[in-house]
Amino acid sequence: MRNEDRSKVDTVGAYCNLLYSNDAPELTFYHGCTLTNEMIEDHKRTVSKQIDWLLFTSTSKSRQQADQFGNTLFIIHLSGDGYYSGHQKDISSLSNYPQEEEVLLQPGVPLYLDKVDYNYNYRQIVLAP
Repeated sequence: MRNEDRSKVDTVGAYCNLLYSNDAPELTFYHGCTLTNEMIEDHKRTVSKQIDWLLFTSTSKSRQQADQFGNTLFIIHLSGDGYYSGHQKDISSLSNYPQEEEVLLQPGVPLYLDKVDYNYNYRQIVLAP
């Protein structure tokens, strides 16, 4: 597009918007850890609020792998759009344990605590963008 020809700005702008907001599939990762009852109660009070994990967070594409770590399972849903795709990195090919299907989340990814499912034997926390 030439600088002096502004006749196509509306078309190009809409096209660029479609490119950025593509229909990329939702990504789901899992993070297993050990939480106390007090920590679970804190998470229950945070439902529907934004949380930021301020450290690199190791997750897995495999729910079975993450279930092996701790008494609580975080289920993390990320949209596959441009913003969230840049905040996670599949490092399974670099790992000594590639079967864990490890994905590293960068610090500060804004997530919303969607729900907390809890009973004496099983704890599950769902996070979404």
